Amino acid sequence: MGGRFKFGVRYPLPEHNWYKLQSGWYNSDEMEGLLWLFAVAGVITLAMRWLAHRGLSPMSQQAIRQLFVERLLATSAEYCQLLHDDGQALTLQCGSATCTVYFETLYRRCMESPYRTMLFVRQAVRAMREALLDSDRLPADWEERVMPLLITDELPVPPDLVMRPLTNILQVGYAIDGEEAFRWITHADMELSGIGEERLCELALRNLERSCNALVIETPPPLADGRDRLLRFHTLDGLDAARVLLPSFFQRFAPRFGDVDVVVAIPNRDTLIAIPATDQAQASFLQWRAETERRHSAHPLAGQLLRVSEDEITEWVPGEPEPAEES
Repeated sequence: MGGRFKFGVRYPLPEHNWYKLQSGWYNSDEMEGLLWLFAVAGVITLAMRWLAHRGLSPMSQQAIRQLFVERLLATSAEYCQLLHDDGQALTLQCGSATCTVYFETLYRRCMESPYRTMLFVRQAVRAMREALLDSDRLPADWEERVMPLLITDELPVPPDLVMRPLTNILQVGYAIDGEEAFRWITHADMELSGIGEERLCELALRNLERSCNALVIETPPPLADGRDRLLRFHTLDGLDAARVLLPSFFQRFAPRFGDVDVVVAIPNRDTLIAIPATDQAQASFLQWRAETERRHSAHPLAGQLLRVSEDEITEWVPGEPEPAEES
């Protein structure tokens, strides 16, 4: 029998692959099982962190949405009709009122605190019901919450929604931004409030400008001369695409490209990508990318790029030269 000698004393080696750790004796087979368990747990943790970083919930979004719909219909089925459900947004009509709930915020909150899912679902249902119950009148603080939203014919909206055209495929509507729901503003609301569309537009742009205090913009490394090559707005507050409407948009971001016109892609409500109009090659690629993202988006807007100058927003035309500077 083998052994180890220390000061002339023979110590027998442990049999059956036993090892002593701080908390006791463990068999090597048990240790191997524990190591595998820790390894699997580590992989799962990394996977969940990657999903969170990508903005995806490890929970079932379908289950969360089903909880929301069941609770809403349990309290409002007698007077509510489902108009639209694409997995990311739910539009209901109750009487003459139409309300839309976007699920991104609810999904994100449930992902961050899964044990509070039912609480978040109840809060979202309550917010939507309050928006519907208050549909005959605007809330007292509506002037501080009204926002402009870009819309297309693909988006279900009330027939008397206040809108103004922007391009051939895009229009601007107005909605009250709530914690979980947007409440559209109609012509009937305008009559009751006693204000005109020009004033409504001023209030909405003012509030949108204020929301820019919390902007999240992703940028790749700049060019050698310090100019940016691309800006991607990633605030995820439902207003990123609408920020192209701001009068200050050109003055604020054109200098980052060298004081040239800005080409903008807005394939969906939460995406705005800006590049210099002088980069025709990148604009052509961005056109393809915008159309691809639009086809796969829950809230599609435009595959067509926009050109933003100091005084107007137009559709981008491939090969259109940069306007010459006045001497």
